[in-house]
Amino acid sequence: MIDLIALDLDGTLLDSSGEISARNRSAIRAALESGIRIVLVTGRGVATPIRIARELGLNLPIICCHGALTKDFTANRTLGHIPVPLQYAKPIVEFGEQNALALAIYVEESFYWLEGPSTGSGQADLCCSKLPLARVGSVSRVSRTCCTLRRR
Repeated sequence: MIDLIALDLDGTLLDSSGEISARNRSAIRAALESGIRIVLVTGRGVATPIRIARELGLNLPIICCHGALTKDFTANRTLGHIPVPLQYAKPIVEFGEQNALALAIYVEESFYWLEGPSTGSGQADLCCSKLPLARVGSVSRVSRTCCTLRRR
């Protein structure tokens, strides 16, 4: 007997427009009615999986941020958090900027996106899922921002 189903969001539960199909909704409803537990697992930050879990009537913790964060959203409690230590994160971010790579950076529950090469002035684009695009002066400033957010 199946006890638990773990579902990814993008390309699995959600269609290309970010919606849950009627067929998926029906399958989830049937699974829940038969006593099967359903958990959402995603590379995304917390906002979208929490919204979807509530929309579907799910009550299990969500696993998000590429597996680095497990959140009991019903109690607004973090159950597990596996951060990359700052001594390793800083060189990764610096390497990404030097090689014009796009980086996803999660700090606690905020998601930042460092994308592409610096402009001629040495600036990189950094945006947060909750904020509009913000211009930062350098990767070292990104690292300091992450440090500051982590210490709160």
